[in-house]
Amino acid sequence: MVSQVQSCGIGSGPRWKPVKMAKPPRQPTTDTTPPSYPQTPPPQDLYATSDIRFVMVELGKFGTKIDRLIDDVKIQSQKIGELEKSVDRVKTGAIVAGVILSAVFGIFWWALGDRISSNVRAGLLAPQPAEHRAPAGGKDDWITAPSAVEKAPPAAPPSPARIP
Repeated sequence: MVSQVQSCGIGSGPRWKPVKMAKPPRQPTTDTTPPSYPQTPPPQDLYATSDIRFVMVELGKFGTKIDRLIDDVKIQSQKIGELEKSVDRVKTGAIVAGVILSAVFGIFWWALGDRISSNVRAGLLAPQPAEHRAPAGGKDDWITAPSAVEKAPPAAPPSPARIP
């Protein structure tokens, strides 16, 4: 029996047990010859030659189909590239047109904005024309007839003495 002392790890403490090793095998005492190997059949083809030819032909067909697919993908990618260029051109044109129109509108408003604003204010604050009604005679000249509002004298502004 061979024992081995462990110096660290599990079993290195005060309660360690010796490790038992296997004994070497016994040597035969008589001289024997090794047994002969059984006869093996010669190697055989796994598949017949016609099967291998069929597989090779089919692989060739797949190869041509894959080449055709690669060519089709190239053509489609070129078409998609041209379409992307067209979309980018339209997008860029829209952005440029927006910038130019904004600049033109800004210059127009800078040049004529005061006049436009004063005309709009004058138009909003101007008295609205009174509605014309037909005279009692029923003639068609009621369009040119002056209205009662136009005949009335303008109202006098309030005097400062009346304001409390």
